[in-house]
Amino acid sequence: VGRMVTVSYFYILTTLGSSNTTVQIGGLPFTSGNLGDGMQTAGSVLCRYFSKNQIVSYVGNNASYLQYYNNTTTDFDAITFGEIEVSYDNDFSAHGTHTYFI
Repeated sequence: VGRMVTVSYFYILTTLGSSNTTVQIGGLPFTSGNLGDGMQTAGSVLCRYFSKNQIVSYVGNNASYLQYYNNTTTDFDAITFGEIEVSYDNDFSAHGTHTYFI
C-alpha cells in the first residue's frame, strides 16, 4: 500500500556461513527508503535453534535484505551464523513477516 511493503517468508538453511558473518536474508522485492535514524520497520520471526532469546528482524536504510538482531534490555546487536545452533538434522529454519517503507 503506497510506500509500505510487507513480505512473508519461510526458508531452510542447510549450509551455514562463517561464525562471524552477520545473518542477512536477501531478495526483498524493493529496496528500503532512506528515512534516517527513525527508520520505520517492524518484523516478527519464529525460528528454531538460535542461541539468543529475543530475536527481531530489521531492514536498514537503502537495503534489499533483512537482518536478525538480538533485542534484550542490555543488548541490540546483529546475530551472526556462529549464534545459530543447527538442529539434529543439521539445518536451520525460520518463517516470519516483515513490514518496511520504500
